[in-house]
Amino acid sequence: MKKIIAIFVLAALLVPSVMTINAMTANDGKNVGSIMLNNPPAKPTISGPTSGETGKSYTYTAVTTDPDGDKVFYCFDWGDGDEICTDLYNSGQEVTVSHTWNSDGDYTITVKATDENGAESEPATLKVTMPLVKPKSMNTHTVLAEMGSTTWCPSCPPADEQIEALYSSGNYPFYYVTLVYDTNKVAQTRGGWLRDSYIPMLYLDGGYKVADNPTMYGQDILSVSQREVNPLSMNISAEWKGDAKIDITVSITNEGTKSYFGHLRVYVTEVVSRWSNQKGEPFRYALLDYAFNKYVSIPAGGTYEETTTWDGTADHNGNTYGDITPDNIMVIGGIAHWMPHLEKNPWTQPKPYRFIAQYTDQAAAAIVES
Repeated sequence: MKKIIAIFVLAALLVPSVMTINAMTANDGKNVGSIMLNNPPAKPTISGPTSGETGKSYTYTAVTTDPDGDKVFYCFDWGDGDEICTDLYNSGQEVTVSHTWNSDGDYTITVKATDENGAESEPATLKVTMPLVKPKSMNTHTVLAEMGSTTWCPSCPPADEQIEALYSSGNYPFYYVTLVYDTNKVAQTRGGWLRDSYIPMLYLDGGYKVADNPTMYGQDILSVSQREVNPLSMNISAEWKGDAKIDITVSITNEGTKSYFGHLRVYVTEVVSRWSNQKGEPFRYALLDYAFNKYVSIPAGGTYEETTTWDGTADHNGNTYGDITPDNIMVIGGIAHWMPHLEKNPWTQPKPYRFIAQYTDQAAAAIVES
């Protein structure tokens, strides 16, 4: 009996080994080869405004990683019947997309990541509400903010994070442009106009207010948004023409009873910049160059409209931008009354610290349509 039990145990131990060998060999004894398993990407994270106004474009960022290092693409369901899928991105690379809701309501954004081999992640969601309910007397216009910065400034990353958090919240009526002085001569020239000697520095509405405390940015923007302005409405549209060319149209209506003469600046910005701050994080809405930088006259009740083609492959004061993509460009514009105002930066040295400000009366922006 002991011998029979021993033989049975030995057979039981050998059977799994035989099954493993059979799994690894074909009928003729040759190696079949190992089977490669494809793991799906991790559940994405999505960030962006959770409330806003119908008819206004909002930007959202999503990112995930793939455990196999595969490239991934993202599909966004906006909850209103519209969907969009991106091109392939490297694992861990952020993707930025924009959307406009045209009807009031509550929506759920759903985003999934799919790797290049077809494995799909779990969905991530973000709830948004349109419209943003505001007090009737809250703001008179959309504020234009210009952030002076450099790639080497150790104090700039916290300011960058603060202004982006305010903008992404959708609760503050403003657009912002980052002026990266040490990489862009156009930005440097604008900083010279503002006599900016210390960074980071935030100029609101062309210098109506200079904000040097990031913790006060939100309060400063809301305060400036309530000031008295000339009654103007402004719209911008941008259409991708291929080969880094964009048709940009600006329309400004003078809703007042007097003629208006103003300084029009329309900035072409890179949403996620090619330039990074001292912390290694890409700047947001960094100025590439102007589409318009000119004075315009608008009669009472009249509308000024003009279209130009902005060419990224052209020379832009020493830089070229032939590699831009339409999903990473935002066009931001402001119209300021021509009247000069002598304003003061928040320091006394070095001189000159005073500068000529032209107060912005209205701002608008557009994502490039392709």
